[in-house]
Amino acid sequence: MIKKPYISLLLIATFVLVSCNSATSQTENDLAVMNAPAGTTELVEKTMIYKYASDELKLKSTSTFTFNDEGKFLTHKQVFPEGQTISQNYTYDDQGRLSKIVDRNSNYDQEIIKTYSYEGTNPLVIKVTVENGQNYVPKIVQHFEGDNKTVEEIYNNDNVLRERTEFGDDMQTITYYTNDSKLSSKRVKQFKNGVEVKSTTYDAGGNHTRGVEYELDKNGNQIRSWMLDQDMNRDRESYGYYYTYDNDAWVLRVSREIRDYGSGMVANLAVREIKGETNASISEDEVIKELKKIKID
Repeated sequence: MIKKPYISLLLIATFVLVSCNSATSQTENDLAVMNAPAGTTELVEKTMIYKYASDELKLKSTSTFTFNDEGKFLTHKQVFPEGQTISQNYTYDDQGRLSKIVDRNSNYDQEIIKTYSYEGTNPLVIKVTVENGQNYVPKIVQHFEGDNKTVEEIYNNDNVLRERTEFGDDMQTITYYTNDSKLSSKRVKQFKNGVEVKSTTYDAGGNHTRGVEYELDKNGNQIRSWMLDQDMNRDRESYGYYYTYDNDAWVLRVSREIRDYGSGMVANLAVREIKGETNASISEDEVIKELKKIKID
């Protein structure tokens, strides 16, 4: 079960922190978000594309993450080949709770500072203040049974409940509301060993609208997913990945969707270097060797 009293960090696919109108539950530490080994102090991840015709690896961006002794984010910096940088710095209070995020983007001459303050114990009220940016989530209220979080509520600037998450054994039910407090939709997430394996979404009338089911490897990495039809049957394969391991940590992830973009077959991939109690890396020559092992249909 999820322990109190930490809140979540919202990450998009490239792991860039963004402000948005929803929040999710915090794992016990952020290494779990990155699927990195315990004791990791720094993780460098390069997103790249590989052109099979020319054996060319082309860099898309480089993200560097650092972690504290509890496995929580300290810094993140993403650098793009054209020179743009996006970065976040994280600060925690004396109880280990997130207290501030400073967000910078080199394309804009400002920094966005998000601060968190905590009131009470059960319910725990988390107030979120944003400087120089829009604040869609000014208040988060968490309820507990013992150390286990059972309910989390997200309120907007008008103190209207927009999202309510109920936490159960290997399941989360998230209910979304409109600005005038009407039911909007509902999502049910199922987990196995703390990793999401299925998600289904329903409209206000309780009708299934979409869903996705995930296949995981023994390490909890997503290797394949399927879109679900209205009858909850697997409709089509959506996406997935191949992984290469070094020292029990993945150092190469390759998309199963290898496509012809007009200039030949191209694979999207991520290459990692991990530092800490576990050290793992892979050279570019080894990356290309692994890519050539993948069968192209």
